[in-house]
Amino acid sequence: RAATRESFTYADQRKVFGDAIAKDSAIREKLAHMAAEVEFLEAQLETITHQFSHFFWGARASKRLLGRCALTKMKATKVLEFCGMHAVHVLGAKGVTRGGRGRIVERIFRDGPCFAIPGGTQEVLAGLCVRQGL
Repeated sequence: RAATRESFTYADQRKVFGDAIAKDSAIREKLAHMAAEVEFLEAQLETITHQFSHFFWGARASKRLLGRCALTKMKATKVLEFCGMHAVHVLGAKGVTRGGRGRIVERIFRDGPCFAIPGGTQEVLAGLCVRQGL
């Protein structure tokens, strides 16, 4: 969400040839894809939270939710990498600068792939999802 927010703010403020870059269709498409991925992920997290709080019925339900949690973590790390990459495209050189305006995007872009490691790599999580029958 932070990379998406930074991208939207920067695209509204950055002017090229007198117009904000947010008016460019390619930039709008990147922003739209980023927002869609983040909103989908948030909805998925709310669904799992609701299921844990209302439908947790023991071992059988916990196995089913385990697969969904793995799927959500797998998607979350992919969305983080996706949004970090597109945010760098929107911010340009500022997106890879450690200080200043692009520091948040740079950190997400640099550290994003590291978040896939704790709790299992993409391949391990995908295997768990398949074994759970998702």
